[in-house]
Amino acid sequence: MSRFPRPVRTALVLGGGGARGLAHIGALAALEEGGFRPDFIVGTSAGAIAGGAYAANPRAEELRAKAMRRVAHGPLLRLEQRFKILTDPVEHGFGAKVRERIRQAKQLLLYHRQAMRPALVTNHILDHLAQGMIGPGTFAELAIPFYAVACDLVANRRVVLGAGSVAAAVAASGAIPGVFEPVMDAGRMLVDGCALDLLPCEVARLLGAEFLVAVDIGQPPEPGAPRHAAGIQQRVSDLRAEDLRQRNRALADLLIEPNVAGIEWMEVSRSEDAYRAGHAAAHAKLPELQQAAGRARWRTLPRRLLGKNQPPAIAVEDISPRPAEPAEETP
Repeated sequence: MSRFPRPVRTALVLGGGGARGLAHIGALAALEEGGFRPDFIVGTSAGAIAGGAYAANPRAEELRAKAMRRVAHGPLLRLEQRFKILTDPVEHGFGAKVRERIRQAKQLLLYHRQAMRPALVTNHILDHLAQGMIGPGTFAELAIPFYAVACDLVANRRVVLGAGSVAAAVAASGAIPGVFEPVMDAGRMLVDGCALDLLPCEVARLLGAEFLVAVDIGQPPEPGAPRHAAGIQQRVSDLRAEDLRQRNRALADLLIEPNVAGIEWMEVSRSEDAYRAGHAAAHAKLPELQQAAGRARWRTLPRRLLGKNQPPAIAVEDISPRPAEPAEETP
């Protein structure tokens, strides 16, 4: 297919969703096959990992091979097993009761460790994944401009990272609260961008996007009444996040929704399923993508004729590792 005809300022937004993020790579492959290449990419959490890696080397098939090698790595699979303790369904029968008691004991221990420590695991896994997928490059070296979204728990605000080390920015954007340690930087406590921006379409608009394609791998809260206090608190948090997600979905000119409803956020063992879901969803949207781009070109025509360019309406920050300051000499 011929190269996709772009309107003036095109953004691709990749949302968060843990292991479902492999759907982003499938979507990128289908969009690439359709000749679509954005002017810039905005990603949060898993979307930041996929978006940053693609921005560094915009070849979806190579990215797929690299990602599959990484998710097959032992630490990620072990992390999946630890979370399955919390989510495996209850069995029946005497033997099942014994196994259920063991599962509950492990679950209690896991909850206790999470409550008493800053994270369930160290950030080594996340840092290793970010470095392996992206490498040591900087934002200035990327083939496609890219922005990662994180959340600062000190200032209670979103942080848009677009300068310095790409891997460091992606690691901050993917620091899932309670699972990974917050990333400390110059007085900031940075965690997963999904805390405020599960699908950062608003960020893309503030950065100047006039045509916005979004890949949403988030899922609405499951129906049914929560059974305990922790479940009630989680449901309230989920509903707030869902309201923000819906507001951002409405800002997209074209929404791609991979069918990943049956894939848990930590199920890296189902990466191939997520990839196929993303590819199928994006491929099905290619004809609609052409039509939406045509509408955007007409919509932006007056601005282009007048030659007016809107500057970004949001600050872009840097989280590069800083050299230690030299100690003051004592007289």
